[in-house]
Amino acid sequence: MCRHKSRGGIGFRDFENFNLALLGKQAWRLVMNTDCLMARVMKGKYFYGKSFMDAELGSNPSFTWRGILEARMVVRLGARKRIGNGFDTKASEEMRVSELIDATSNTWDTAKVHSHFLPFECDRILRIRLSESKPADTWCWEAEKYGNYTVKSVHRLLMEEIEGGNAGRSDYGEGKWLWSKIWRTPVLPRVKVFFWQLCNDAIATKKNIAARLHLTDDTCPRCLSNVETCLHVVRDCGCVEGIWEGLSVDVLPEAGFLRVREWVEEVFRGLCERECVTFMTGCWAIWEKRNKALFDQGEWREEEVIRRTHELIWEMERVQSEGIGTGLGIVCRNASGSIEWCVTIQSVAGLTPELAEALAVLEGLKEARCSGHAKVEVESDCRGVIADLKARKSGRSELALIYDDIFSLCNCFDVVSFSFVSRNFNTVAHGLAHAVLWTVGRQLREIVAEVTAAECSKTAELRSFNLSKEVSSSPEITVTNDTEWKTVGAKTGTPLEQPRVKIKTGDVQGELEFWSTSVFCFVLGANPPNHVMDGFVRRIWKDLSIDKVAFQANGICIVRLSKQEDKDSVLQSEQLLFDNKPFIIRD
Repeated sequence: MCRHKSRGGIGFRDFENFNLALLGKQAWRLVMNTDCLMARVMKGKYFYGKSFMDAELGSNPSFTWRGILEARMVVRLGARKRIGNGFDTKASEEMRVSELIDATSNTWDTAKVHSHFLPFECDRILRIRLSESKPADTWCWEAEKYGNYTVKSVHRLLMEEIEGGNAGRSDYGEGKWLWSKIWRTPVLPRVKVFFWQLCNDAIATKKNIAARLHLTDDTCPRCLSNVETCLHVVRDCGCVEGIWEGLSVDVLPEAGFLRVREWVEEVFRGLCERECVTFMTGCWAIWEKRNKALFDQGEWREEEVIRRTHELIWEMERVQSEGIGTGLGIVCRNASGSIEWCVTIQSVAGLTPELAEALAVLEGLKEARCSGHAKVEVESDCRGVIADLKARKSGRSELALIYDDIFSLCNCFDVVSFSFVSRNFNTVAHGLAHAVLWTVGRQLREIVAEVTAAECSKTAELRSFNLSKEVSSSPEITVTNDTEWKTVGAKTGTPLEQPRVKIKTGDVQGELEFWSTSVFCFVLGANPPNHVMDGFVRRIWKDLSIDKVAFQANGICIVRLSKQEDKDSVLQSEQLLFDNKPFIIRD
């Protein structure tokens, strides 16, 4: 993984070499700044009367000196002496470089050079250009254009030294064209990383998992007839033939390649850039659908993979042309914690996290006013924005202008309060904002339904079960935005689309009914690990039908029972103890 991308790696820094490069910088200071305090102290104690390049470890050395001396090899790797007048550089033990220079013409004395050195050494010496200004000799760093020591150049040299030791390997330097092609193709970053894993035979196929864990089952879960290798997943399985035909990409199905890398390289050579984008994205979409079908028990449909491939290509083209923008997610709940409606907004490009959060608060209040609410509680997971709103901050910045709009809008309500909540209590709104940014090509109503379906009811019930404060009788508005994704390369002031959609309680009624037989549990005064809580719950209620145990923050777990009568039995049971601490159960 620490190899350069052009050599089949992913370009991560090697920590050991990076640490040596940093230590080498201190060693370089001892060479270049001989008059600094550190150099004088080190010279007086460890290499008095010598240069740093000739210093020895000595007796009873400090940890600092050991580290710097170890990094001397790094300095020797790229340090070169720049010849000026030659007085400070020795050509041998008895002669200095200045004696090899003709002082009159300021050129090398060819006769003296040939009389003291071997032919190949003479050739290298005579190539050194001498300056007419005759400056003093000094050290320079050969790996940099201007001769200055940089950690980046040293790390590169050290990695080349390591990779140079592997030059005899059959795969060293192989496929440099292929790796460059993968990283330069204009696809989404996650597609590039997946394709790098695919070409290195490093995705979690059944064969790779069986080899790693010493299992016997390596059969493809789709066709159930062949071993699931990387090539089988994206090319040989009968379930993907129609996908490549629908994408109009020739993947050479009849070619007899045994290695994925060789097959990919051959496919690339026969495709134009647009087809390469489709090919890489199609492989990622196949792998994504394979995992969903395997782990979520979904159906394998070729048309869904084809549609997903086109969505991802469109998404990348949109990012390149317009920028991603900032997604806002807004959720309105009533006093009992049930969701009344949700709003998603694709905001303008170039927003900072604070601006996006403040804008989400403003849009949430606008929607609350349109819905006819008189008392609202605004909750956000951005502590800074909530603190500013509580303190009624004002100013001349763009953020302050949004604050002013919020304060003006507050006059439309009887009561408005602002409070900070953890991200754990804002998962629905966070998911909405995230979906707006990265799910392209669907109807927004489907996006919101998909995001909220898995989280709406359990998050709503958890929020209503808040032991730290009483739930007010007024409706509440949960406001958040996705601050992780920012606009990349969008023109300033260029607005993006602002689609909106509202979701009512009926849209998630199925989820609400699913969790209706659940109870909340926690240990008062303790926060045991999840697996401990899971085992405790299943042990004390072993005679009941427990369907699912889910966990939230702060030690709260949700236990779903299959029958309503089992839930009633749990709520009516006597007080339980967990490690001599009360075990609290709530509906």
